[in-house]
Amino acid sequence: MLVSLRGTNLPWSSPRYLFGTTTSSLIDSILKANEKGKIKVLKVDDNTAANVEILVHLPKGISPDKTIDALYAFTDCRDLHISALLRD
Repeated sequence: MLVSLRGTNLPWSSPRYLFGTTTSSLIDSILKANEKGKIKVLKVDDNTAANVEILVHLPKGISPDKTIDALYAFTDCRDLHISALLRD
């Protein structure tokens, strides 16, 4: 199961910079929350191109809805749209 984090960039900004943070620092905040046991993540992929898109791969049996709530609560994802993707 995947959770997708997406954000659109302003035309004059870099796709790697969104709402005062970089995609790298956003991913770091996700990995730190994983290390602290706040969320459970297998891996994180940065598919950012024209728009920000970060894919968070979840272990089997982990609720995407609970993960989305945890991403908003324990990471720097509060300014992004987060949705569950039904892909394995």
